[in-house]
Amino acid sequence: MRLADDRDDTLRAAADCALDCLRQRAFERLHASFGYALALGREPDAALRHDAGQAVAELEGRDADWRQRPVDVLIERLRDDAVGVVATLDCRLAAGPAESASLLQLVITRKDGQFWLTLEGVGGG
Repeated sequence: MRLADDRDDTLRAAADCALDCLRQRAFERLHASFGYALALGREPDAALRHDAGQAVAELEGRDADWRQRPVDVLIERLRDDAVGVVATLDCRLAAGPAESASLLQLVITRKDGQFWLTLEGVGGG
């Protein structure tokens, strides 16, 4: 997803859009909007459906109400963006039985003065 800038409020708004897709199990829309960096040789849309489906099933096993829980969007700015990575976002549950479980990991890159947000991972913690 192309971003207008890399301000924190812009990043959090984009993360909220990705979280909405995850909550609604709208995996095709999640992939269409954010891509998926961890397809690892698999067809990206199918890989995301598989990985996100497993992550959601695990979350539901730990906390049936995870969709209604607040989420912290943790932004880590990288000092050396020589490879183009500007920041990472980790979206974690802020309450409930699965508190601090990672829902989504996103990466912000800069190329030719433009910022891009890509889905790096789903679940995982």
